[in-house]
Amino acid sequence: MAEVISIANQKGGVGKTTTAVNLAASLAVAEKKVLLIDMDAQANATTYLGINQEQLSKNKSTVYEVLLGKASIKQSQIATSVPNLFLVPANENLISIDTQVRTQSKLKIEKSLKTILRKPLQAVLDNYNYVIIDCPPNFATLSVASLAASNSVIVPVQCEFFPMNGLTNLQQNIEIIRSGLNGRLTIKGILPTMYTNQTNIAKEVLEDIKANFMEKLFKYTDESNQTRCVCIPRNVKLAESPSFAKPIMFYDVKSPGAVAYRRLANVILGEAVG
Repeated sequence: MAEVISIANQKGGVGKTTTAVNLAASLAVAEKKVLLIDMDAQANATTYLGINQEQLSKNKSTVYEVLLGKASIKQSQIATSVPNLFLVPANENLISIDTQVRTQSKLKIEKSLKTILRKPLQAVLDNYNYVIIDCPPNFATLSVASLAASNSVIVPVQCEFFPMNGLTNLQQNIEIIRSGLNGRLTIKGILPTMYTNQTNIAKEVLEDIKANFMEKLFKYTDESNQTRCVCIPRNVKLAESPSFAKPIMFYDVKSPGAVAYRRLANVILGEAVG
């Protein structure tokens, strides 16, 4: 049965979609069967993987139809250019989901948030090793429904500005989900992103994250047998890869970004070396 992992942070621009796509692709390259679900109305994960509106119109259904019960995940999934990686795409129709759910009674809202994604996922969990969910940058209906359907959550944290407040708020919201909708939900790990050792702020933020959340960081053993934390670098090739509709390991396999996401996948697979 698949492990369901949400990629979530209430702050935008922290690398959620980049992480969702590249982690999913890295796990697929490791010969795991992976389903990526785009739960963001901006549909950036869908675009990142080169799925255009013409393909969506041929497919006839997206995650929007899945959430409304008008289509199954099996009917909506698209085989991507990455072997073993399948996508349930998104489009702008997702914007209306929040309104549709919020017009229900309080009891029905709670039931909807708990089951709207979890129920259709149950039908396909045996078909995959991993399900990765790209959440929107908020804590509204789509994010809550994603977390309610997940085993765990990975939290990308940008190594700039003031991320600690966002982390604290997200932890509080995860506890709300655990107490009301999904008691099995855990934080799988915190992932520093956009890191560069060329700025003091990035180094200070990383040290702050280590000081407060060391046990939640993803760790690997380097060639000198030292334990290090997985950090996603600020990298030109990684920033370019979406415009070429390719995950970083297919755009530039030797780039620091590709190396970092391969490390992250290895840690998740239990091979925390290299």
